[in-house]
Amino acid sequence: MMSPPPTLPPDQQGRVTRVLQRIGKVFAASCTMLVLVCLLVAGLNLALRPFAGPLMPVTKIGALPDWGKKEADRWVESYGFDTLRKVYSGKSDDEIRQLIYTKFRLGNRYSTYVEFNHEPVVAYDLAVHDAGFRLIGKEQCAWPIDNSHLNVFMFGGSTMLGAGAADDETAAAYMQEALRARLGQDICVYNFGVGAYYSNQEVVSFWKMASQGIRPDAVFFLDGLNDYFQTTEDTAHSGYYREFEKVIISLQTQLMIDRGSLWSLWQAWLQSPAVRWARNFNQRELTLATPGREEIPTAAKRMDPNYVPELTKVRSFNDTNDRAHIEHVTMRLLNNFRLAGAMAHAIGAEAAFIVQPTPMYEFDLSKHLFSVPEWHQYTRIGYPLLKERLAAWDGHERVAWCADVGKDAGEEKLYFDPVHYAPPMNRRIVNCVLAQLEADGGLAKLQAKQASLAK
Repeated sequence: MMSPPPTLPPDQQGRVTRVLQRIGKVFAASCTMLVLVCLLVAGLNLALRPFAGPLMPVTKIGALPDWGKKEADRWVESYGFDTLRKVYSGKSDDEIRQLIYTKFRLGNRYSTYVEFNHEPVVAYDLAVHDAGFRLIGKEQCAWPIDNSHLNVFMFGGSTMLGAGAADDETAAAYMQEALRARLGQDICVYNFGVGAYYSNQEVVSFWKMASQGIRPDAVFFLDGLNDYFQTTEDTAHSGYYREFEKVIISLQTQLMIDRGSLWSLWQAWLQSPAVRWARNFNQRELTLATPGREEIPTAAKRMDPNYVPELTKVRSFNDTNDRAHIEHVTMRLLNNFRLAGAMAHAIGAEAAFIVQPTPMYEFDLSKHLFSVPEWHQYTRIGYPLLKERLAAWDGHERVAWCADVGKDAGEEKLYFDPVHYAPPMNRRIVNCVLAQLEADGGLAKLQAKQASLAK
């Protein structure tokens, strides 16, 4: 027979029973507490769901988000309507504010080879087509282009796009008007300006269209300002794309790692409405720091009739790195003139390369109402070098030197902000280009081409 199992003395059995009972009570209380906490969290999330921010910021194309309105309103308040009425003459304060909003509304999307271009958008006096060009008002021609018309493509950055100007106040709009006055109505100009673009992206944009069989009869490039502030061969968004790639690779790596249920629950909690609602209390104000965005002076400028504009603090360029930078940019510009000119010649198009005006070259800064940021001051030393190199250049490309068209402005307001053009400056640029085309026979070539298309 088997012997019975050993038993504990009665006093020890009592202690074990009491310990087990206590453990059971603690476990039951913990389960009850956990259930109550889960119910409380669920109830709290349901109650706060209407007030929680979105998982990802979502803005309808063409709509200006709240942070954009704050930025735009701050810009307006910084200079004051007394100043802005001088450069937006004939417009009401509400019309001025709406035009300023368009500068903060325009978004970007990914585009092959050039990294980005503008999203299609329709807003107050601002319309960008899905093909990437800004409309020029009621006289905008159809797309795709009609090859029976004389088609002119204009490339550039935000100054070509016409930041701050209405659709029909841009250089492209005035160019179509002027060419039609000289050559007839079968002229179509397309504004392919994109904010922050410089010559590298413009040449590639032209190549993309030509490789797809979209072949204009003339191409004009407005350059200088963005090239000289672009210190590398990157675009304005290259840093973003590099960081995005790092984030995507990191996410892919994390998704392949089993971190356990507790980690997953913690991540779910961080995305809950309660946490997102709590974050709203401590969320910093979102501002843009993209190169090309002008800094706003800290002191508000409520202008009075006796106001004297604050002079731009002109940067001292003494560093050898500055000299190396402008040497590189000048070489890049001339090389891009050659490349784009060769492509234009290959498809039978006339080309013109416009050296654009800036407040830092042949312009009276004492009459300028806005402070020019340092990164847009390189043309002060870059343009003299570019002019010197052009004088000795053996290239055959047509270069219109329009850098000094604002030197006799007097009291005329040529800028909407530190660097973007008001309508009078856009007209001056167009007149400068047409003078160059008339002088070198380019206008006659366009006229002859138009006559051949009409047959």
